[in-house]
Amino acid sequence: MNKEVPFRGAMEIPMGRGDTKANSEIAIKELWFDRINAKQIEVNANLFISSSVYGQDKYEVIQNVCFVEAKDEAGRKPGMVVYITKNGDTLWNIAKKYRTTMEMITEINELAADQTLQPGLKLLIVK
Repeated sequence: MNKEVPFRGAMEIPMGRGDTKANSEIAIKELWFDRINAKQIEVNANLFISSSVYGQDKYEVIQNVCFVEAKDEAGRKPGMVVYITKNGDTLWNIAKKYRTTMEMITEINELAADQTLQPGLKLLIVK
């Protein structure tokens, strides 16, 4: 003897709207039956139902656009400078002043990294 047992269930999705979409999965966790008597069988099932709900919304993030000119001095300095060293100058201080690196100054001017700078030395500085 074979018999189909009708089963129907519903799950409410609280955040669902008419324009949202859902991906759902279902899995049987447990399925068993008990014989109640010679004429009845009880069927039990535990199901695992998972739904992911998603939708699209539009937000205006940028409201006003305006251009502001930089007040930074670095923006107005030239890309290359010839700097004449003074007494007490170090590669670090010169690099910091012109916003470049000590490595860049030593490479362009073919200097040793630990070289002491003599006053009057002309350095090409490229940003």
